Amino acid sequence: MRLSLAAFAGASAEDADEIAIRIARAVQAVDAAPVLDAAEPPEPGGFDIARRLIAVLRGLPRSAVAIVPDPQQVADALPRSSRLMRRSRLDSTALGAALVAATRDVGITIAARDAEALAASFPLNLDGINRAVRLAVLEGIPVDPEGQLERLCAAFRRVASPDLPRFAHRVEPTFRLTDVVLPRDRLTQLHEMVAHVRYAAQVLNGWGFGAQLPYGRGVAALFCGASGTGKTMAAQAVARELLRDIYVVDLSRVISKFIGESEKNLDTVFNDAERAGAVLLFDEADALFGKRSEVKDAHDRYANIEVAYLLQRMEAFSGLAILTTNFRQNLDNAFLRRLRFIVEFPRPDAEAREAIWRRSLPEAAPCAEDVDIRFLARRLELTGGNIRQIALRAAFAAVGSDSPTIEMRHLVAATRAELFKLGMTGAERELTEFESSRRRAPAAQAA
Repeated sequence: MRLSLAAFAGASAEDADEIAIRIARAVQAVDAAPVLDAAEPPEPGGFDIARRLIAVLRGLPRSAVAIVPDPQQVADALPRSSRLMRRSRLDSTALGAALVAATRDVGITIAARDAEALAASFPLNLDGINRAVRLAVLEGIPVDPEGQLERLCAAFRRVASPDLPRFAHRVEPTFRLTDVVLPRDRLTQLHEMVAHVRYAAQVLNGWGFGAQLPYGRGVAALFCGASGTGKTMAAQAVARELLRDIYVVDLSRVISKFIGESEKNLDTVFNDAERAGAVLLFDEADALFGKRSEVKDAHDRYANIEVAYLLQRMEAFSGLAILTTNFRQNLDNAFLRRLRFIVEFPRPDAEAREAIWRRSLPEAAPCAEDVDIRFLARRLELTGGNIRQIALRAAFAAVGSDSPTIEMRHLVAATRAELFKLGMTGAERELTEFESSRRRAPAAQAA
């Protein structure tokens, strides 16, 4: 008879003895071997109830088993005849085998390699694995293997860390690495980052490199560059390639005016992200990871303590954390040493801008024949974020004017509005001259 200590959460000390006596009677009535499962961290005072249960169960004719994370927490209640057996945590191979068995019972076939990778990404125990599989079945398992794996990943994430949304909001990764337009060497860095996360268990545990890394087993990366160059988009693409959720840390919820609360909140974020196997995204990271300053008053002192704590916690984090900033020079130099990847996002050149223009206009979007993407890409030095805003604005303008297609005039008008917003008056004049020349051309042909 399994007795889960978590089931007694919230019980008072006065009720503990009565609970123990009733359980002892139930165990005797069915002639069962009692197993007290206190493996999960209990509520405050939970081990007091565990010691009372052990004291009552030790008087029963059948032997009792107590599962605890540390025997010293219940040692005073154990009889002298007790025997201690230590068991190490199950590795990803054993947990992967348990996942394969659990999915087989519900009619799902998952490859051993995928199961092991899933178990390594989400450090659940055996009960957690079974709960995740049942949750995936309740939500409906697709027929195709890829869909089954994605559904299992989603279930594992929710079971692993249901409290992560308190300090971060989840973003659905919609982009793929093939959607990211960057120079070849930067794309290579992104693919290398994916490989470092995907094959971490094999390299660190299987090949023994983990012994050289008592800290820093996770991957920390910095994406730096001008606004609109694709930093957040690339972070989403990396998360999607890894089949993981991405959570953007909400600084308004994490940072507190009370001393020590910010560190406590950040610790919760990192712990929950590790359990959920989620990618953490610190957008505008210089607001949190800024340089430490000379201590002139108590505010400077505690601000420096927060940065020092972040340095330690970032190094101990075992997952993937991505920092984005427009101003790399504002980050504390101590963070740069702890970053495994630093990816510079340059402003796109003419060829890259043309590729971004074409991808910003979906295949389903009807474009008129007069659309001159080459001109827009060659003559206007815009970032990918600006280009996507222009394409979206032009599409709404076309629909609003009852036009069946997106015409060049819609793109020109949307571009002019974006240039005006950015203060690029020189480019705006050039665009006006281009539009005037287009209007004169039909008149000259008619004459």
